[in-house]
Amino acid sequence: MPVPLTCHREIEEAWSKVFTAANFYILQELSKIADFEIFETLEGTDSQRFIVARKEKKKSLYLVDYLCVNLEAKMRCTC
Repeated sequence: MPVPLTCHREIEEAWSKVFTAANFYILQELSKIADFEIFETLEGTDSQRFIVARKEKKKSLYLVDYLCVNLEAKMRCTC
């Protein structure tokens, strides 16, 4: 299981369930997740939605959805 490295543990933990370890580490580097801030987490029965924005540009919000149904996990982002 990959280790979360930033203060956004929730998103990294969701990523670790969807992506291989190699792809997870690439995403950590490419996304620069530390530049983002989670404003709210919404929990559903089989899903989570994270509302995030860049720390310095809070005008643009992004929705990161994590869905797990029948052991199949999916992630989607409006970015």
